[in-house]
Amino acid sequence: MSSFAVAGPFHHCYDDCNSPFFNYGYNHNHRVSLRERARWQAAHRYDNRR
Repeated sequence: MSSFAVAGPFHHCYDDCNSPFFNYGYNHNHRVSLRERARWQAAHRYDNRR
């Protein structure tokens, strides 16, 4: 058995944009700049509209 078979409790928090751990698609060690954050928000502004 592998010790990596079970994901940790934070395995999906990087995908939830309402999470304080959300990092705009970048590696969780990457410090997101204001320009990168603005670019992501502009690209996803209308995702929730139908």
